[in-house]
Amino acid sequence: MAASNTRLAFFSSLLLLFLVNSCQSLSSHNIYLRRQASILVSVKQSLESYDPSLDSWNVSNYVLLCSWTGIQCDGMNRSVVALDVSNSNISGTLSPAITELRSLVSLSIQGNGFSDEFPREIHKLIRLQFLNISNNLFSGELAWEFSQLKELQVLDVYNNNLNGTLPLGVTHLAKLKYLDFGGNYFHGTIPPSYGSMQQLKYLSLKGNDLRGLIPGELGNLTSLEQLYLGYYNDFDGGIPPEFGKLTNLVHIDLANCSLSGPIPPELGGLSKLDTLFLQTNELTGPIPPELGNLSSIKSLDLSNNALTGDIPLEFSGLRRLILLNLFP
Repeated sequence: MAASNTRLAFFSSLLLLFLVNSCQSLSSHNIYLRRQASILVSVKQSLESYDPSLDSWNVSNYVLLCSWTGIQCDGMNRSVVALDVSNSNISGTLSPAITELRSLVSLSIQGNGFSDEFPREIHKLIRLQFLNISNNLFSGELAWEFSQLKELQVLDVYNNNLNGTLPLGVTHLAKLKYLDFGGNYFHGTIPPSYGSMQQLKYLSLKGNDLRGLIPGELGNLTSLEQLYLGYYNDFDGGIPPEFGKLTNLVHIDLANCSLSGPIPPELGGLSKLDTLFLQTNELTGPIPPELGNLSSIKSLDLSNNALTGDIPLEFSGLRRLILLNLFP
């Protein structure tokens, strides 16, 4: 009987310990959810307007945080890892409180009416891999501490009102594969150090107010698949012959950006290229017959330049060509 009572007491103690630990764990879980919910509600309160779907962002509903509109949590439903409120009819400023969601891996707010400066405290989100703030009204310079964003792979700020010179800090982002600074008001020159980002697959600087020479160092971006530098930029000089080293390029758009001089024959070695847009520049000289080696080319536009001579006979071998525009 004594042994039986001892066993009963032992198992009762274990059960009690389990229940206490479970309650503590649940309490800790709920506290963490409530804290994150409070941060998101604070962000919402700083907005001027937003889609009614964000009405689910309410602290009283914090237990269901992971089912709130635009929210994705980790596998334990404990931490917010992704926030996507793209195209949510939002206007107003983005509160720096957003950077208190330290577990964020992905942040997408594109296609809204956010204005003023983007929070400079973004460097606090050290786990961030994906950041898309495109198609908004953000202004000011990108004076961020990029060196802290070591995990960042995608940075898209296309079509805002950002200004200043192109930030040098992005060159320290060793994992960055996609960089879009297009459609803003960046001025100055393209830093030669941008040629050090050899992991990049996508680079767009189009639609800014950039001047000077296009640095030949961009020819070191040998992983690059898409390159956009045209439109509203006003470059000096011509197309760097070093671009012939970009053998993984599929799409290159250098249209309407004041390029002069000849078309480098080195471009003929880009065997994966399916789109080459050089229209509306000040390019001179003959069309290089080497462009006839572009076996994958589908769209080729050299119009509105000052090119001379005949169409190379080698163009007859461009079997995949769909668009060819050569008119003066």
